[in-house]
Amino acid sequence: MKRSTVVLMIIYLAIVSAYSNNQPNIVFIFADDLGYTGLSSYGSTYYQTPNIDQLCERGMKFTQGYAAATVCAPSRASVLSGQYSPRHGVLRVTNVPKARKIEDLYRCKQPDGTPFSNEIITMAEMLKRGGYVTGMFGKWHLYPGNPGEQGFDRWIESAGRHFDFKTNPEMEIPDGTYLTDFMTDHAIEFIRDNKDRPFFLYLPDFLVHKPLEAKPELIEKYENIEGVGNQRNPVHAAMTESLDYSVGRIYQALEELELLENTLIVFTSDNGAPGRTLPDGTADLSRAHTDNVPLRDGKGLMYEGGIRVPYIFYWKDRITPGSVSDEPIINIDLYPTFAELAGIDLPLSQTFDGVSLLPLIFEEAANLDQRPLFWHYPNYGPASLRNGEVSYAYVPTDVVRYGDYKLLEFYHCETEHIELYNLKDDISELNNLVDSMPEKADELYRMLLDWRAQTGAVLPIPNPDFKLEKEVSAPNIVYLLVDDMGIGDLSCYNEVSKIKTTNIDALAEEGVRFTDAHSAASICTPTRYGIMTGRYSWRTPLKERVLSGYDPCLISPDRETVAKLMKRNAYHTALIGKWHLGLDWQAKDGETISGLKNDIAETEDKIDFSLPILNGPVQAGFDYFYGVAASWDFPPYIFIENDMISEVPRVKKGGLLKNYFPELSLDELNKNKKDYPLVTWREGYASQTLNPEDAVTIITDRSIQYIQEQNKEEPFFLMVSFTAPHTPVLPRDEFVGKSDCGIYGDFCLDLDHSIGRIIQQLKEEGLFENTLVIFTADNGASLRSIPMTKQKEFSHSPSHIYKGYKARLDEGGHRIPFIATWPGKITSGSVNEGVISLNDLYATCAQLVGEDIADKAGEDSFSILSMLLEGESENPEREVIIHSDFTGFFAIRHEQWKLVYHRDQDKVALYDMQADPGEQHNIISEHPDIKEVLTEKLTDAVLNGRTTPGPAQDNDGLPYWEQLYWMERP
Repeated sequence: MKRSTVVLMIIYLAIVSAYSNNQPNIVFIFADDLGYTGLSSYGSTYYQTPNIDQLCERGMKFTQGYAAATVCAPSRASVLSGQYSPRHGVLRVTNVPKARKIEDLYRCKQPDGTPFSNEIITMAEMLKRGGYVTGMFGKWHLYPGNPGEQGFDRWIESAGRHFDFKTNPEMEIPDGTYLTDFMTDHAIEFIRDNKDRPFFLYLPDFLVHKPLEAKPELIEKYENIEGVGNQRNPVHAAMTESLDYSVGRIYQALEELELLENTLIVFTSDNGAPGRTLPDGTADLSRAHTDNVPLRDGKGLMYEGGIRVPYIFYWKDRITPGSVSDEPIINIDLYPTFAELAGIDLPLSQTFDGVSLLPLIFEEAANLDQRPLFWHYPNYGPASLRNGEVSYAYVPTDVVRYGDYKLLEFYHCETEHIELYNLKDDISELNNLVDSMPEKADELYRMLLDWRAQTGAVLPIPNPDFKLEKEVSAPNIVYLLVDDMGIGDLSCYNEVSKIKTTNIDALAEEGVRFTDAHSAASICTPTRYGIMTGRYSWRTPLKERVLSGYDPCLISPDRETVAKLMKRNAYHTALIGKWHLGLDWQAKDGETISGLKNDIAETEDKIDFSLPILNGPVQAGFDYFYGVAASWDFPPYIFIENDMISEVPRVKKGGLLKNYFPELSLDELNKNKKDYPLVTWREGYASQTLNPEDAVTIITDRSIQYIQEQNKEEPFFLMVSFTAPHTPVLPRDEFVGKSDCGIYGDFCLDLDHSIGRIIQQLKEEGLFENTLVIFTADNGASLRSIPMTKQKEFSHSPSHIYKGYKARLDEGGHRIPFIATWPGKITSGSVNEGVISLNDLYATCAQLVGEDIADKAGEDSFSILSMLLEGESENPEREVIIHSDFTGFFAIRHEQWKLVYHRDQDKVALYDMQADPGEQHNIISEHPDIKEVLTEKLTDAVLNGRTTPGPAQDNDGLPYWEQLYWMERP
């Protein structure tokens, strides 16, 4: 042994001996999803982390430090056990929502692993047995047990939200409290209470894990700072600064209590940051809110970006300030490090995979004996169907690193392969050396095989449920939306309906029929906004009523839509039919029409119809649009193709379009218009050649043409938005008299015929078998289409057993038919009684294509994919559905309860929808507690800007408006 090495060892042993007799405190700060370049001390020029940087300057920084796993739970289990994942058995994130998995798309069945066992002697238990008091404050993530069962004397756990969080044990949390501040407060209290005895503080911070939630003043700060690559998200930067502030507070508390001289502080992260890298090594700006560049990829993957993390060790006057170590270390090393530091023998009953890092920490020039490091992750990421292939976010992968070389084995059942990289020369892992260095690859691969055998690592097995022939391509989606049709109009919902909707009934026989489906509102525009965005329309400036054909587009250009989602996932997208979400028309004076609810007559004369529309369906994500601006009783009565009107209007039309009641004069019809279906237009510009009753046929013909023209090898998303049976009620002559319900029933039969034609075309093109078809309505039937006198005359109730009609908060206004078919995937002839909303289209499509939903998207959308494919009765994440009426007033549904805040404040009502679906008995006086609970949930839904889990979002416009009368005005 060299003399210099002997000297170093003598110094090291002297230090260990001195401090094991006077046990030092240990503070272990474990960040969440903090990437290698997530600190300014590790190269970021965007994130500001002065307190953590100070630890670097005063302590030791490791440049090749690793997490033992690429996701949260396995990494935490490795830290606390000192073991690789095959030994402790925690192989993947626990509590994965069932709705996030599509198991039959996995070619292999991934091992389930085991819960974190109470038989494992944790780091905390080891230190506690050695005389330490132990505390944990933050994210636990190792269930079903809790920190108290695993050696912690004092503990509080919480994760999932940074604001409005809950804790275990349950505690009162002041409004507006930020989770990391709360946990830091309790950690400092723990330090103060135990300053005179050795303590172990484990602070697993939830920062900087999603959801992206940060303090507003910090967000504002970073909005004015230019980012680099994908490190440019001001909310994530604000979260990073809050993490840094927490570290600074811990340091300050130790300093004030004069504990720094006898405290080791360790800071690291559980895995890399979410991030994706392009083949050239730059960040993929479209798929993450940060990056790990120059490291490749990020969390969930076994490239360096997923597992290499910051490591900082600080101990005043004991660790050389500003020292740097390039030695590869891994978080299983912390257990034996803390044990040796505390002078505690490792438990003999437990196998340990790590080594003590004390020689490196105390003497930066020292090196560990060269050893291989291993990772085992036998799991799939979310699966999706794209371009005829099954795609995965990540696949089962094992890794061995030895010296400068790193080998990855991807053992996905169909595409197994090996990659080899020299990390010293190629930190970005862009140059696969497996072909040029086969001997080195073989050497490392044998190490990996031996290690797997020694640890008993379990591997995926072929999945017998995977059927490639069923999953060869992404499904087409055809969304058939009718206008103002009641659930009682369809004979598949109402046995005594006077309208025999044979084609729609056939869809129900081939698929699933939902009985508790709801539109987002009981009128057109708000519902369509919800379908497109997965967000309630009252979160926009439109708090009530609908738009005309000349109002500006309600969907802002930067708002996410289901069409944009599908388009970026290789779908061709089309909308044919009614839009009714506003269009940005250009005026003759060079301006654009602005402001909602413009006067129709005054506005249309200002428009230059020869100019393109600046914001509409095309800008909302549709590759192709052919349709009308609004309902078929709002001008302009001309079809639009993409962003150009099909003909420049020259004439104005209005009034009676066709007299289906020749026995009555026009004056008699006008005097008694509440007794007859409306067949009139508002006065406005119209086509000179178009017959008003041909609108349904034009939409149908164009939809069929679109289907015929599609490339059979590429998926498409087609939304067919009919103008019927909304007024004007205009059945074509061939359908007049064909129903037992007057011209309204005839109009529904005309519509049913068109539905049948579209379905038949899908079958003729060989597309039906791989197409998800959804049929639904934007709200309930309108009394203007089928007045009460006609309902009585024909003994037909369009709302069936439910009270009310379009524009109302009653069930008849928003409980709508919803039928879905997908041969071989959806059970034929099934009925689902679960509660769903038309807002759910966005989240359902996102899950179908395997894309995570951004924080500012789909705020009120829940995936119903498992309800469609597996017959489940609910999405467990859904708490409430909100209803709104024509005047913008609210009702809320939670479980079987429905609370209605009418325009008339004296008529607030509560109904038990299970016992009283017809809303005949207001039981609010009997259940004031239920009213209070639902009112609180409704208030939270408004204030949080969302009903889905995730960070609070802002509603557009004023924070309070008149329809929120039950709330306190800010």
